[in-house]
Amino acid sequence: RGKAPLEVAWVDSTPLRFDAEGDSGRVQLAERSELRVTYRVEPMSRGRHRFGELHLRLRSPWGLCWRPQVVPLPEEVRVYPNLEALRGDEVALLERLGIGSRKRRRQWVEGREFDSLREYRSGDDFRRIDWKATARRGHPVVRDFRPEQNQDVILMIDCGRHMRPRVGRATRLDLAVDTALCLARTALERGDHVGLVVFSHRLEAWLPPDKGREQLLRVVEMLYAAEPTLTESDYHAAFDSLQRRALRRALVVAFTDQQGEDSSSVLLSRTLHLRPRHLPVVVTIADEALVAAAHRMPERAEEAWERIAAEQLVAERRAITRRLRSAGAWVVDVPASRLSAATVGAYLEVKARGAL
Repeated sequence: RGKAPLEVAWVDSTPLRFDAEGDSGRVQLAERSELRVTYRVEPMSRGRHRFGELHLRLRSPWGLCWRPQVVPLPEEVRVYPNLEALRGDEVALLERLGIGSRKRRRQWVEGREFDSLREYRSGDDFRRIDWKATARRGHPVVRDFRPEQNQDVILMIDCGRHMRPRVGRATRLDLAVDTALCLARTALERGDHVGLVVFSHRLEAWLPPDKGREQLLRVVEMLYAAEPTLTESDYHAAFDSLQRRALRRALVVAFTDQQGEDSSSVLLSRTLHLRPRHLPVVVTIADEALVAAAHRMPERAEEAWERIAAEQLVAERRAITRRLRSAGAWVVDVPASRLSAATVGAYLEVKARGAL
């Protein structure tokens, strides 16, 4: 609002992980006037981000020089996962699992808890006929069952260094967080309780199991800023803490990664210690590049050694998976593109079988 026209060049300090359009420019202000400038930003990752200083350059009245000026405008913004996008992903993956049709829906969602009586339809299992109700009504009546509700589902999120590598544009932890939120929403909408353990070299966070939309918001609040650390994950501390706190039987879904013989052995040992009180599910992202290297035909000597090393790593990973499954744990080890579908599918299958 000066008494003379003013030319101003400006550059805003946007967060590093933001795509910004129009965060710098040059404007001409008339005397005794003000101008509001807006621009668009798109966050490329969840978490806490910070806007910094606003850098200005003011042109002198005679146009001979520019005078720099820095305006401190620190502001922290929080970027949360897009729950509506996750909703779309959830619907898409349920359709991919074939739950859209009535027949497949009955196959996936039937459980052991009595739900209702209905008239017999062609294709129904004769063992489900309720003979007393059939005699009263004079026509065949069958019992419908549903999965038990109010069961505990505890998500364990590994934030150690093995979750730092990227798969495409996202880290392994990013993929784990998105899949965990998709699973949490599915479980809560089906009447179960969801809890959360976040760990790295220490216990980062614990959320007791609860149900309802408010619990989903609590899970989001605890996961939106999760970042992978540079330290090795302490499975002993994480699983000991879980077993002290989770007194009811629970489906424990551990999002982690099998990297290295030592850490994989500890993961195997601690996962199996959850049995028989809990039902463990280990979720990992298959390394497609490693599998491809194990099957690539070598053309040079160094490629032959690379293939041998890849074959050994793949064999170790498969051995751990076999041992987990043989001891009663469920394992989801699929490429990133199938992670959400396979994880939610495992949960639905556990519920349909009444395994929990």
